[in-house]
Amino acid sequence: MTLGRLVTAKIATLIATAGGLGLSPIAPGTLGSIPGVFLGLWLAKGLLVQPLFFAALCLGFFAVGLWSVIVFEHLHGAHDDQRIVVDEVMGQALTLLPVAALAPQLLSASIATQAMLGLIAFGLFRLFDIWKPGLVGWIDREMPTPLGTYVDDLVAGLMAAAVLSILLIALQNLNPV
Repeated sequence: MTLGRLVTAKIATLIATAGGLGLSPIAPGTLGSIPGVFLGLWLAKGLLVQPLFFAALCLGFFAVGLWSVIVFEHLHGAHDDQRIVVDEVMGQALTLLPVAALAPQLLSASIATQAMLGLIAFGLFRLFDIWKPGLVGWIDREMPTPLGTYVDDLVAGLMAAAVLSILLIALQNLNPV
């Protein structure tokens, strides 16, 4: 393997495994979702300040994550390897993006409030990621490609974001500001 390929493989592995979290023998997907909470909160806060820049950043993260999955699956010859958790990071982050539009005040609330928001989003995403309802399960079963590995968790993140959005709207209607 040439030096360039070795460096590419190392960088792709680092990204695909979320800095090594995916190498955990116990619950790599759950561990891999944790940085997604922090990334999602950071991106949601950024969308409030610089929407176009942070939207472009989201697309960049998507592209780099997908690239890492393609390289990792090619290197290891395995589809949807449990060590790949960048898809969980991105799906989890996606779950939190609606907060910027629906409840931006929560992004500058106390650490306890933000932690509760993160825990709720984490639980919702893990539910949809593990349960794999509807389209998530179809993609997981019918797309045995790196894109399928990646996109099923993004769809799980969108489903979790929809439920989180409903919860945020319901809470605002119960307690109007």
